[in-house]
Amino acid sequence: MTMAIAHDGPEEDSLEKHEVDHPATHALEGAIIRSASLLDLAALQELYKILIPDESPNLSDMEICFRNILSSPLNDVLVFEHEQNVVATCQIIIYENLVRTPARKATIDSVVVHPDLRGAGVGKALIKEAVRRLQEQGCKTIGVSSGFRRDVAHELYMKLGFHRHGYHYILS
Repeated sequence: MTMAIAHDGPEEDSLEKHEVDHPATHALEGAIIRSASLLDLAALQELYKILIPDESPNLSDMEICFRNILSSPLNDVLVFEHEQNVVATCQIIIYENLVRTPARKATIDSVVVHPDLRGAGVGKALIKEAVRRLQEQGCKTIGVSSGFRRDVAHELYMKLGFHRHGYHYILS
């Protein structure tokens, strides 16, 4: 996994202003980005299967985890809803950090857009909204986690003002 960092987030952009030429772009009017609810768990499960096909959490375990996320004001799961379907998601995690300039920092994780809507501005809009919310909560540095082979996602993050920064190691 690589980690991309943004110190000053990208300028705000509304969902209606897509700069990408994609057949689905014109159909995204009326889409919303909102915090996920328990009613979204089945749709999230399907998106996570796309993100990591080798892992498929069951809904019972997801509900327990999601209730923990909901109980913390420092965590949220955002969803991009289009035509009453959840087509993209990401999780935002806020934490206090004592290193360098002590400040509130955040990570955007588990970013996934349904393959049928990739390239239509969905991921861009979702990340921009996540950054806006995190900056609104005082986050000075925002990182986004991404797998090594997700080159298209890396390109998007760089276009949005993130830069590559270090490595992320996992202990399972």
